[in-house]
Amino acid sequence: MKYFRFPTFIFLLLLLTFCKKDNSDTVIFDGVTPIVMVHGYLGSGDSYEWMAKRFTSNGFPQEKIFVFDWNTFSNDARNIQPLVKFIKTVLKETGAKQVNLIGHSMGGGLSYNYCKDPENAKNILNLAMVAPFLSERETVPSPLVTTLNIWTKTDFVVFDSDSIYGAINLELDGIDHNEIIACPATFTAIYKLFTGKLPTTTDIIEEENPIISGKVVSFIENFVGNGTSVDVYEVNPNNGFRISETPNFSFVADENGRWGPMNAKKGAFYEFNISSNKPGDRAFHFYREPFLRSDKLVYLRSFPPKSSLLNSALSSVPANDEQAVSVFFSASKAVWTSRDVLKVNETELSTPQFCAPELNSLAFFLYDANRNMQTDLTSIPLFEVLLSLKGVDFFFPTVQPRQSVRFDFNGRILNTPNWPSKEDGISVAVFD
Repeated sequence: MKYFRFPTFIFLLLLLTFCKKDNSDTVIFDGVTPIVMVHGYLGSGDSYEWMAKRFTSNGFPQEKIFVFDWNTFSNDARNIQPLVKFIKTVLKETGAKQVNLIGHSMGGGLSYNYCKDPENAKNILNLAMVAPFLSERETVPSPLVTTLNIWTKTDFVVFDSDSIYGAINLELDGIDHNEIIACPATFTAIYKLFTGKLPTTTDIIEEENPIISGKVVSFIENFVGNGTSVDVYEVNPNNGFRISETPNFSFVADENGRWGPMNAKKGAFYEFNISSNKPGDRAFHFYREPFLRSDKLVYLRSFPPKSSLLNSALSSVPANDEQAVSVFFSASKAVWTSRDVLKVNETELSTPQFCAPELNSLAFFLYDANRNMQTDLTSIPLFEVLLSLKGVDFFFPTVQPRQSVRFDFNGRILNTPNWPSKEDGISVAVFD
């Protein structure tokens, strides 16, 4: 069944008209309703980095923003119970009577199913579903919960998005399945639902001394990396090499995988080197652009534990000191060949083979899969079965003096050293 769709500009115009008088008032976040964010398939809490920083840029307290991490790779109905427990914990910790809930993609489906239970619905003031993956769309999950439903008609992951009867429906255009959770229009609609006012800004407001923290989880499955060492180095942006061999900060992830906080230097590029300190586990080096604002959703990923079937599959990623293994990760949008340009060492990867919009490509594992010491730019079969993940045959030699891998994503540059993949592990360039 089709219901009336609001084009984005009409929806926002109505919001502006409705809120014009009130928007001059400052929103006071005293006794604020906490926000719980639920990520989608193969995602983690850092899917909400942009959303969280937009909220705090408008004065919303960072300590009232919570993310729920779950293993979407083994999705089943039992995941509702961990969410029930998580929301109860948030209510207890904050003293609030209700939370505002956001669910993206498969997280939208989990949030919908949570709210279908009348007892659970009592805990939710408002529900925002963004590009939700749903088995039913006839009506809102509960009459007790005001529901916002946002989707994009250029979604190549959830194909059957549509209006939901009884919900506030907003259809966007020209953005992808992941970009929708990070875009200004989505934030504006959710902020208005949660606060009753339009945001003062949709920009990320810079801070002089950003405070950074995050979490260590396993790639795809989100197993907690408790006990993982996290060493942070400031690096030369021109080559990714460490400015000092001594870490600027060192942490050990706690029982919940959390590390930090650290006071980031404005404009500095950082490497986050993680090691589980367990025999046979791979080390990872994460490279980030300078932090503009305090952020507690800086996630660092390792391979799943040996008990996971995924660990066996990923064990085919080379670990030899004749080549480096590099990963590109776009945290907030897919790479579309018609819209984006991705180059690695001046070789373009944003081709239809790897970045057609329907592939929803977010991450690229780059290594010499056939070990012929050449860059063949062929697809690596291991990653062809995983949504949004690509593997490309790309050779990075580890000759001395050490070289760098240059990532150019739409004019944004990150350089990472060619670490020998057995001795030093895997490098990841993260574009948030």
